[in-house]
Amino acid sequence: MVNPEAFFSDLITNGSSSNYHSLQVEVRRRFSQGLQFNVNYTFGKALTDFEGSGSNFSAFISLRHPRYEYRRANFDTRHRVNAYFIYELPFGSGKRFLNTGGWVDKLFGGWQMSGIFIAYTGQPLSIVSSRGTINRVGRSGSNTVDLFGMTAEDLKKLVKVRKTGSGVFYFDPSLIGPDGRALSSIFANPQPGRLGSLGFGVLSTPGYWRFDFNLLKRVRLTEAVTFEFRSEFFNLFNAVSFGAPTTDINSTNFGRISGHNGAYDPRIVQFGARINW
Repeated sequence: MVNPEAFFSDLITNGSSSNYHSLQVEVRRRFSQGLQFNVNYTFGKALTDFEGSGSNFSAFISLRHPRYEYRRANFDTRHRVNAYFIYELPFGSGKRFLNTGGWVDKLFGGWQMSGIFIAYTGQPLSIVSSRGTINRVGRSGSNTVDLFGMTAEDLKKLVKVRKTGSGVFYFDPSLIGPDGRALSSIFANPQPGRLGSLGFGVLSTPGYWRFDFNLLKRVRLTEAVTFEFRSEFFNLFNAVSFGAPTTDINSTNFGRISGHNGAYDPRIVQFGARINW
């Protein structure tokens, strides 16, 4: 059969697809007896065989196996929890304990705590070679690798953040050779024109969690004037948001985490005072 695309450098089609499924659960308490909170959880899965936007295109690794790249989308986050609460401490005038006025109320009453908590698992991570396939001319680096001596499930057990004297790594030292590259007895570049045996997105980047806390004190000075002091702690426990490691098996920095997710800052503490009238 004559190849109908013999004289084309690129053939752009709309043959890709994607889908998303999720389970969402929410528990909510309206403000009552000084307490309000909301907790929601999302279990989701986004799958696609294309990464990009409508104004870009991406070549298949193999035209004979276009569904080979059907995998978790790069933005897929399997688990996510969001929560917040507001709690007025039960002390002072009109409260359950120390229900009196005067200096007792000014000292023990008017306290309020609030917080925001988020946590989510990492996004898909693929171990790649620096080689493409015949269908990837000029777009190499997207092919995965051949894995020897273990399964993908075995590999997952050797992945976690490790802080060492020479840096932060995500892969177990047993996977890294003395030259900093991936150990050749475990990972190998696929032969020319072949697809890697290790699938896309079988690993995940480091997850993240964060807790912001606020402590508020209100003091009524007169009938119409109230003093308010606020202390705010963003990322109270100074949780680190690690970025993705280097996953090219031919890089001398294989497995090294060289940056962080810039979406979140380190711990920040700030104080504020205000008079309301």
